[in-house]
Amino acid sequence: MTNYQYSLVGNGAIVNPQFVQELGFWAIDKQMNNFVNDLQFNYKFDKGNVTAGFYKSNWKSHQYWNWSNILTTATDRPELLNLVDTSLAPTDMGYSKTYNGVTDMSFLIRDSQIQGSLNDVYLNLDYNITDNLSFNGGIRYSRDFYKGYGVNTTTANLNDSDLTIDGTHSFYTTTADDNMAVLGNKYTYWNYDISRVSFTTALNYKINRENAVYARFSNGFRSPNEEAYYNNMNTLSAIKPVTTNQLEIGYKYYSRTFDVAVIPFYSTLKNLSFTDVYSDGTSENKFANTTNLGVELEGYARLFNNLLEVTFNGTLQNPKYKDFIGRNADGTTFDYDGNTVRRMPKFYFNISPAVNITKQWRTYVSMNYYGKRFQDEKNAQTLPSFSEFGAGTSYQLGKIRFAVDGTNIFNTIGITEGDPRAGSPTGDGIIMARPIMGAAVRASITLDF
Repeated sequence: MTNYQYSLVGNGAIVNPQFVQELGFWAIDKQMNNFVNDLQFNYKFDKGNVTAGFYKSNWKSHQYWNWSNILTTATDRPELLNLVDTSLAPTDMGYSKTYNGVTDMSFLIRDSQIQGSLNDVYLNLDYNITDNLSFNGGIRYSRDFYKGYGVNTTTANLNDSDLTIDGTHSFYTTTADDNMAVLGNKYTYWNYDISRVSFTTALNYKINRENAVYARFSNGFRSPNEEAYYNNMNTLSAIKPVTTNQLEIGYKYYSRTFDVAVIPFYSTLKNLSFTDVYSDGTSENKFANTTNLGVELEGYARLFNNLLEVTFNGTLQNPKYKDFIGRNADGTTFDYDGNTVRRMPKFYFNISPAVNITKQWRTYVSMNYYGKRFQDEKNAQTLPSFSEFGAGTSYQLGKIRFAVDGTNIFNTIGITEGDPRAGSPTGDGIIMARPIMGAAVRASITLDF
């Protein structure tokens, strides 16, 4: 690296930065529209009720991407950097690795559109078998149609153009333009149809006025995401709807003072797609199955004649990849079977005490805790746990509600997700990540009419 020299784009000053980072300057223009209608018919009878309905949705999404990468200092106020190879002459090919701080000019361009037509017929039954035993069951038939297109791209550079990088030297001297994407005149059109049945069934047994137990099993699906369609336009057989199964068995206690619920659960996902786009424009395009065994805890307390209310919700879980074995785009193999699902904490909870000062005036504080997670499927990089606090107050004046709410009031630094494409490049824990929002306050007025 002794032959390389950095300079600031702003003033041309030569610098020797302690840390340098390549960032994505990724522009996405996404235009969407949607029409939704849910038609329901409900019939009540002595032992329960029946609901039948038809759900219709027509939607369209048109995306245009233009992605470039830039080189900056890794500081609080990053500055764009140019990089040159001083072993070469300024007129030599490859002398500069940047163009005004850009390392890869428009390396990924995308023009694509997808349309969806969802047509779902469903039926739901609530039935009281006895005074203490009740049944719930639902079934949905989905007939969904998707279609779209993607514009094919080619690669080009500006070496033979009449353009210059500084008024003197042509783009022949820089590598920033060597892998530019250019939209072609060929379109790939595709169609994808889905026909599936989803269902749920549950039993609830009331032991007495305070105690009840229940069990529920659900089977459902989710259509592939937009990226999965785009990455497999020529091989649509590679993608399948994400199917899910979940079994939960719960115990609930209710009294005038306390509500408590303990809900063990087991869930599976099949054909979960991973479509992360790498810095060179290629996509991960992997599919995984997952399992999750856990327990959810809920609590609600009303104390001192409802002067103090406390709400609690927490989940302890163990989300794992199952049979997640395959081959990377470069031909290497991977085996993530048994690894923890990325970005999902094994433990998180929320607790929120509130004080009803008067019937109209209420104030609260809240705490959200998120346990440590992994940023990638390899489980190579850990994201630390963090707690976020909020507080607020509200006053009800007739039909008007005044409120002030603060979020992350202690300005905690918390990471929601890290870049799954790579861990810490230097092995020292420095990663690319997305933080939670800083401290913020919102005032609102609500009118009920």
